[in-house]
Amino acid sequence: AGGPRRPPHPWPHPLCGRIHRRVGQADLRRYPEFARAGCLMSYSIDLEYGFWLTGVQVAKILRGEKPGDLPIEQADKFPLVVNLNAARTLGIKVPDKLLTIADELVE
Repeated sequence: AGGPRRPPHPWPHPLCGRIHRRVGQADLRRYPEFARAGCLMSYSIDLEYGFWLTGVQVAKILRGEKPGDLPIEQADKFPLVVNLNAARTLGIKVPDKLLTIADELVE
């Protein structure tokens, strides 16, 4: 199919910034780590926070709680990360409203 291939995994790829500059398209990625690595923006759970939630569940199991008795944990933090360098490179003017609500701006 047309267009660039996307990495099959959610981890930031070191070429992310170069890829979106080469193909000349804006990238909206899943995890904040992608925006920090050079993609335009992301809106999703922060992986570090997700790992912390998993650790809480594992700690409960190691203390003897039965996995089936544990409640399902739902993430409640979804940071919006905007990479201003990527926006400048792509010639995109990020709306002020988006800059105001962003949790993190990458310069």
